[in-house]
Amino acid sequence: MYYSFRYRLPMALSTVDMEPSGAHLRNSGNVRFSVPVPWLPGPESAARVRSILIVAGVPTVFVLAWSSAYVVGDLGVRSTPPFTLLLARFGLAAVCMLVIAFVTKAAWPRGGRALAHIAVAGVLVQGVQFLAVYTGFKLGVPAAISSLVIGMNPLLTVLLARPTLGERPAPKQLWGFLLGATGVVLAVAKGLDFSEQYLAGIALTVLGLLALSGGTVYQKRFCPEMDLRTGTAVQLVASTVLAAVCAFTFEDVHTDNFGVFAFSVGWLALVNSILAFTLLFVMIRRGEVGRSSTMFFLVPSVTAMIASVTLREPLSWYAVGGFVLAAAGVLLAAQRRKGRSTQGV
Repeated sequence: MYYSFRYRLPMALSTVDMEPSGAHLRNSGNVRFSVPVPWLPGPESAARVRSILIVAGVPTVFVLAWSSAYVVGDLGVRSTPPFTLLLARFGLAAVCMLVIAFVTKAAWPRGGRALAHIAVAGVLVQGVQFLAVYTGFKLGVPAAISSLVIGMNPLLTVLLARPTLGERPAPKQLWGFLLGATGVVLAVAKGLDFSEQYLAGIALTVLGLLALSGGTVYQKRFCPEMDLRTGTAVQLVASTVLAAVCAFTFEDVHTDNFGVFAFSVGWLALVNSILAFTLLFVMIRRGEVGRSSTMFFLVPSVTAMIASVTLREPLSWYAVGGFVLAAAGVLLAAQRRKGRSTQGV
C-alpha cells in the first residue's frame, strides 16, 4: 500500500510529495516519489478483515441469541401464560422495529402481494413456531428437549428446499447434516423423556419445527429482496395479531411475577425477535437456505451450556460431546461444491 503526503523543505527549495506514481524529478524542482507502507492496511485488506469478521461473527452471535431464547422462554412461561408472554414479546419487538423503519426511512414492500408474502413468512417463522414451542414449555417440555426438536430444522429445511428452491446438497453437506444431527441427539440424550405427559408438548414443538422450516424456505423463495427493517416490522405485527387472538381466546391474560415477565419480554423481544431473526434473514439472503440452517445444529448444546450457568442445570459430557459433533457437522455442511463461488454470511 502506498501513502501520499506533502512536506515543504526550508527556504522553499523543493516540495517532497509521496504518491503511487513512482519516484521522479520535475523541472520545477519538486521531487515526487512513492514509498510503500506495508504495515498499514489498504482498502482490499480492510475489506477482507471485515468479511472475515462478518463470516465468523454473524453465525456466532446468532447461535448465542437463539439459544438463550429457550432458557428465557422456559423461565417466562413459569409465571405467565405462553400466549400472553408472546403477545407482549411480539408487540414490543414490533414497536421497536416500526420506529427503526420510520427513523431510517427504510423502503416498504411494494404492493399487497409482497406485503402478504412477508406477513405469511413472519407468521410461520415467528408466530406459529413460538406459540407452539412455548405451549410445549407450559406442558412440561424442557428447554433442552425443545431445542433438540428445533435443532432438526436443518434436515427438514434441506428436504423442503430441494424441490422448492432447487438446492441440491453436496455429499459433504449430507455427511455434515448427518454428523450434526447425531451431535444434536447426543447433546440432550441424558434428558430425554418419552412419558405420556410430554407427548402433547412434543407434538406442539414438532409443529413449531414444521413452521420454522416451512417459513424459512418460504422466506427465501418469495421474499428474497425484502428490506430487513420494514420486513421484520411487518412480520412482527402479523405475529402480534396472531398472539393476541390466541391469548384473548384461550387464556386469562395475567402474570404472577411482573419482574420475571418484564425481563423475559425485554430479552425475547430485543435479543431474539429482532437481533436473532435479523441475523437469520441476513444468512438466508447471503447464502443457501441449507447452509444457513446448519447453524441450528449448535443450538441444543449451547442451550444446555447456558442453562447450566443460568438455571444451574448440570452440564453433562453428552452436551460437550454433542457440541463437538454438531460443530464438525456445521463445518462440513457449510461447504459449497467445487466450482461454485463462495459467499460470506
